Amino acid sequence: MNKHSEAADTFWRSHLDLPLEEVCFCVFDTETTGFSPEVDRVVEAAGVHVSLKQGVLRHVSQLVNPQRPIPEDATATHGLRDEDVAQAGTLEAAMDLIRQRPFDAWVAHNAVFDFGFVSPGDTPVVCTLVLARRLWPELPEHKNQSLRAHWNLEVPEAEGLPAHRAEPDALVTSALLRLELKVLLERQPEIRTFRHFLDWLHTPQLLAVCPVGKRHRGKPWSEVPESYLTWMLENYESMDPDLDLTINHYLGR
Repeated sequence: MNKHSEAADTFWRSHLDLPLEEVCFCVFDTETTGFSPEVDRVVEAAGVHVSLKQGVLRHVSQLVNPQRPIPEDATATHGLRDEDVAQAGTLEAAMDLIRQRPFDAWVAHNAVFDFGFVSPGDTPVVCTLVLARRLWPELPEHKNQSLRAHWNLEVPEAEGLPAHRAEPDALVTSALLRLELKVLLERQPEIRTFRHFLDWLHTPQLLAVCPVGKRHRGKPWSEVPESYLTWMLENYESMDPDLDLTINHYLGR
């Protein structure tokens, strides 16, 4: 365990009994050279420190030299080219900058992707995608920007920042997180502390409808063919616990 993970572990464990409104989260987002942590690398990392009670406390981002060319299809998404990151620092330096302010938990939208590239250490991880699927199973889309549009989220801190980059995306996720926490506390008032929240978050739950796939998204699970359920289990490299539990439940396993 390095000095950062030791400090984070001590810090968050001492904060387990904080009211959920006072918990400090670090919303994390990356831009990368591609989708595979095994062969691709981070080109930009951003962190937004936020709490439900105080809102956005700090937001930082830093370019990262991936030590390999950025493919054209990746540039088409985030706009970053080789020349933009040629003089940039390392991923470790970017993470040092993000970790300068203590926090209780990491947050990301589709956390299995971002933390496939960066280890969260011993600090808990919250996935706003998982939260969205639990809170609003009836919605046809649970993508970051889709939820922003559906709920008309205001993100003033992102004004003037380039679209589809790590920092504005993390700011959108921070606004989404605050909405999700507010809704959760209204629906389940027994979830009062950080400890209660982590216990609830880490207990897999059956999903009401299928949240993935062009043909089956939004359908009740009883209408999703068994062949597709089996295909998902065999082909999804990373699957959140809720989805894994639900698929195995409907396969009778």
